[in-house]
Amino acid sequence: MGLISSGEARRSGGWGPSINHPTGWQAVTRCLPGECLAVVHTFSSTPAATGPVPLPPGKWQIADTFAEVSASISVQNGALHWNAPGDFAGAVVHLTC
Repeated sequence: MGLISSGEARRSGGWGPSINHPTGWQAVTRCLPGECLAVVHTFSSTPAATGPVPLPPGKWQIADTFAEVSASISVQNGALHWNAPGDFAGAVVHLTC
């Protein structure tokens, strides 16, 4: 079964006081045992670092990313961390363990 069709989805982050004019960041993770896909994006007024994006228990490693070169993405203490390059940016991260 595939990660997207059968995985468990979770949302992290927030969009501020207005859904019509969101601020900050949000992430959606889709996970199966041993594999996760995270989609992270920012709105306006983005903090310098986004996260943590909680991951299921395990020794997660970044397998691949699709993001701006200036974006810093890491796994620390069981969570995904992303230093977004600014407002209205995005990243996709494939993780394995």
